Amino acid sequence: MSSRKKILVVSGDYDVLHQARQSLTDLGFSFQSAYSHRDAIYAMRNHEYDAIIVHALMTDLRSGEYTARHLREINRRVPIIIYLPENVAPNGFNESADHVVTNLDEGTIRHIVLQALHYHTIPIMMQTIQLKGRDDSEYWDVDEVQTFLALTRSLTEVLDLHEVLSRVVIAARQLTDAEEGMLLLPDGDSPELYLRARVGMDNAVARNFRIKTSDSLAGQVFRTGQPVLIGQRGPLKVKTQYFVNSLLYVPILLQGQTLGVLGVNNRNKHDVFNGHHETLLLNLAAYAAIAIENARIHEQSMRRARELRALVDASEAINANLSVDHTLSATCEQLIRVLGLSQADILDYNREYGCLQARARFARAIWRPGHEPRFSLADCPAMAHALREGQPQFVRADRSPPSTERDYVVQSAARAMVIVPINGDQQLFGVLLAFYKQLPRRMPTSEQLMAAQYLAMEGLLELLDKERSFSPSVQRIVDEINKLCSSDWCEAGLLTNNGDEITLHFRSGAATWNVGAAPAISIAEFFDLREALETQNIVNQHVEGELLTPGVHYLLQATNARSLLALPLNYRGQTQGAVLCLDMENSQPFGAREIDLGRAVVGQAATALENAELHGDLASSLEKLKAAQEMLIQQARLSAMGELAAAVAHQVNNPLTTIVLDTELMMLQEPEDSERYQALLAISRSGKRAASVMRRLLSAVSPQTDETPPAPIQIITTIEDTIALVKSHIERDGIRIVTKLPSQPVPPVVAVPGELEDVWLNLLLNAQDALAGFRGPVIRVSVEFDADEGIVQVMVADNGPGIPEEIQQHVFDAFFTTKPIGVGTGLGLHICQQFVQRAGGQITVQSTPGKGACFTVELPVQKGD
Repeated sequence: MSSRKKILVVSGDYDVLHQARQSLTDLGFSFQSAYSHRDAIYAMRNHEYDAIIVHALMTDLRSGEYTARHLREINRRVPIIIYLPENVAPNGFNESADHVVTNLDEGTIRHIVLQALHYHTIPIMMQTIQLKGRDDSEYWDVDEVQTFLALTRSLTEVLDLHEVLSRVVIAARQLTDAEEGMLLLPDGDSPELYLRARVGMDNAVARNFRIKTSDSLAGQVFRTGQPVLIGQRGPLKVKTQYFVNSLLYVPILLQGQTLGVLGVNNRNKHDVFNGHHETLLLNLAAYAAIAIENARIHEQSMRRARELRALVDASEAINANLSVDHTLSATCEQLIRVLGLSQADILDYNREYGCLQARARFARAIWRPGHEPRFSLADCPAMAHALREGQPQFVRADRSPPSTERDYVVQSAARAMVIVPINGDQQLFGVLLAFYKQLPRRMPTSEQLMAAQYLAMEGLLELLDKERSFSPSVQRIVDEINKLCSSDWCEAGLLTNNGDEITLHFRSGAATWNVGAAPAISIAEFFDLREALETQNIVNQHVEGELLTPGVHYLLQATNARSLLALPLNYRGQTQGAVLCLDMENSQPFGAREIDLGRAVVGQAATALENAELHGDLASSLEKLKAAQEMLIQQARLSAMGELAAAVAHQVNNPLTTIVLDTELMMLQEPEDSERYQALLAISRSGKRAASVMRRLLSAVSPQTDETPPAPIQIITTIEDTIALVKSHIERDGIRIVTKLPSQPVPPVVAVPGELEDVWLNLLLNAQDALAGFRGPVIRVSVEFDADEGIVQVMVADNGPGIPEEIQQHVFDAFFTTKPIGVGTGLGLHICQQFVQRAGGQITVQSTPGKGACFTVELPVQKGD
């Protein structure tokens, strides 16, 4: 095929999508999946395809129109192949289709698609060429020779081991006309051969295809270096629950050493293999051995170059910033890159409490087939409800009812998890789990969750189609999911065939925690972990190891990992924690080279973390010194203000005393019901209030001044009196004052008489200043009482310009003001804070620029006897 053909597969049924891709994957086609009518129409209008495979029952949920007919109307040139299940009536589908298939076996799909694309076989004159084989008189036809020539050319073009193996098995099946081809290689030091390349085999079989070298035909070939050819003898056992009618296995030999086994099977056909086929495969295996060794040598040299480059990059990335969070996150990410891990965690070690706490995580995890984490829906009510109702569910570590899901959230060092069902038009696929290290400020919208659901489905399909490889395209999909959900990391899994379990397939994301913020993992009962941390020894174990210790077994279960390498994190003279290197796919110890690389990265991280913490300590010390200097300056200014206030008070108090005394003398001469008496009474009250204000001013700026003792105060009364005092003054500027006060009595608070009135007065006048020139200005004063907490909350809010975020933290500082010189002193809110704190409460501000500001005062009520 000279050009790469593009196929659109349209179905809401995962089995149809998967079988179509699997049947055509070795023909060089590219595929795009559409899971709904809308997806298919969008794809058809925006892309060009050479053929379309569409499920007959796919319809537009709104109009009921069949998708196949709509696609035919959009483009009448592209061949359409309709999959019509055997139990479904034709119902006129032939009008929309160029071809109709009623089953999904590989041969039928391949034949129909090739026919639709107008591919056909070209007769070749059967010339013969003599090549060396097991029998020198044996002849090969031209097809076989051409296959070998093409293979040798192609093997010299590539040095990628996976590509080499794939080309070899495709050639093996073509040369022998077999149903299945496979290539098995040893699994390290394990007594097993595992499938590294295959063609014609079902995905479900390939996922768990491992053969022992001791009691199998392939193992016999690997041990003896001799081929095995078995014709038709009835069903032959290849591995547990896997039988074939005939098979041919040959060793892949290089300099007398067996590298692996190349084999072909006929599982359904009754054709038998012969000596000619054996000769073909032996010659093919000889080519393959050289190509595999070259690929391995190239891979080893490239790996070492990558390791060196990776260590340099890791050092630069880890030391690029003096932030502790950056260093933690960069260390985990670089360990993933350098060692090819599934996940890296950094844990703090708290000796006093004997526990570990997560500080950082970086995950790119895919679980090995047959070892995925499983959740029974009977034990996961939130997950079951999400799938049943098709609605997301929220699980919190601190409030949700006890369940397997809540335990999983805590075990994952998260605070919350969102469960999003993944479904197509016609069936449920699985779930998406979005994790949050802190409670999210706002939940993702339904549109965001819907988009994340489709991305998760696409990621799962691509992951399974690509032999569970975290390809860049899968990674982009998962990153987009975390972005849409605002989550720190996410996981996704599929429903099992019986629909009562979820099996997770991947985890991806990153997070860092503040010291003590993550849930603690107690290791008091695990002597092996405590000893490793105290002695600064590494831990290198896996789930199938004979010497698996209890503490490591617990960590492997908690992380759903197959292998674990724990490296001590040492700086400042002692072990500060541990770095966990986790492999979710392979159950085998880490090699010496991997341990050395891990130690090198962790060593860099330890130095960087020590520098970052020292930098943080220095910055903190400088901040404290700066704050102390500012405090001294403020105290000096307050001392000067105290002296000035004392002088002013003396000058003001003398005329005030005269005013008050003369007013009271004049009141003695007037009847109490006269207008003159009421006017004199108002003058007297104002004079006394002015004198009280002067005393409180002296108290605020001169701590040595004698203070009035606190007393029970009716807070509602103070608010009403203050509003009555300034209401006419504020309303003169067109500003409305809206109050919301409790209908029931509020217990008194304990405060210095007169101070709370000053607080309300200051807040109201500040709001008046802020609203100057605004349209529709409103000041809202509300009071709420929390009987359980014994707290009265007073809120004074306006709809003015608000307070810029950068100055909100300074509004209570002494002498801080945004008003022009001579208009404000910068002491109003500072004194308010002192008064509120003296009453045992606190004052805070919340403001969004352009949307006003709200000052909140919280005061404890008087406790009963």
